[in-house]
Amino acid sequence: MKTLAAILAFCVALSAGAHAQQVTTQVLNLGPVALTTGSTVTVPPTGGASANGYTAIQLTLQLPLADKLAVGNTLSLEADVSTDGGATFNYVASTSWTSYGPAGVTLHLPGGRTIVNPDPFLGIGVGVNGITTSLYRIKYQTNNLTTATPIVTGFKD
Repeated sequence: MKTLAAILAFCVALSAGAHAQQVTTQVLNLGPVALTTGSTVTVPPTGGASANGYTAIQLTLQLPLADKLAVGNTLSLEADVSTDGGATFNYVASTSWTSYGPAGVTLHLPGGRTIVNPDPFLGIGVGVNGITTSLYRIKYQTNNLTTATPIVTGFKD
């Protein structure tokens, strides 16, 4: 349930931010991509993406419902940041996700919002970490998943 708690905490933070007129921008959508068990995938595929102007960045992996409701599917996500123009990247955050099983999961957020079987994601507060002018990349590795649509979203207040 640690993953579920992390999802709920981030969703609550996003929900609270929405009350402050938060603007979201889809920074990158790679479209459906085939996944290979155990292979590490980096988003963006080369270099890094600018965090300039965003207070938070989120990588979401949109998965087929069957994969989210399966038993034993796993995913690891990691965010790295570069403060030297992409010459080196350093770890800033990570999370793991396990499929919900046949019963699925329903999250009830403050304000009456409900999310059913959310896609796995990793969010990083770039403004909080003092990296708003840096480059970031997010890596993920899967087990038993066959396809996903990686989407990077930027958040501004």
